[in-house]
Amino acid sequence: MNRTNLILKSFQSRDRTLFTKAFVTYVRPLLQYCSPVWSPHFNNLIDKIEKVQRYFTKRMTGLWNVPYHNRLEIRCLHSIEHRLVISDLVLCYKILNGLLDTEIASVLRVAENSKTHGHFMKL
Repeated sequence: MNRTNLILKSFQSRDRTLFTKAFVTYVRPLLQYCSPVWSPHFNNLIDKIEKVQRYFTKRMTGLWNVPYHNRLEIRCLHSIEHRLVISDLVLCYKILNGLLDTEIASVLRVAENSKTHGHFMKL
């Protein structure tokens, strides 16, 4: 929250594009850093992380009374929760396809049962 307040106070311009780029550059990487390692799965923890982006987008000029998901659409952003899920899926893909040299690859393996519903890549 401190970094978001600094960004909001530092610029005299109220250009939404400038604020969005500043948020994406200086705040969002901190929220997502090593997220597959610490990724929260409880709703209250996800809400605490999401609160930072919710707070920042609400402070943009003309967006204070717009619902959160509409603010994200207006600024072409995804929720932090969505981005955390994507980073988890990317990590899983890298492990399963041998693109990441880690010992966890020996723990995860594709199910040998061919009678799974959906697709054959069940863990």
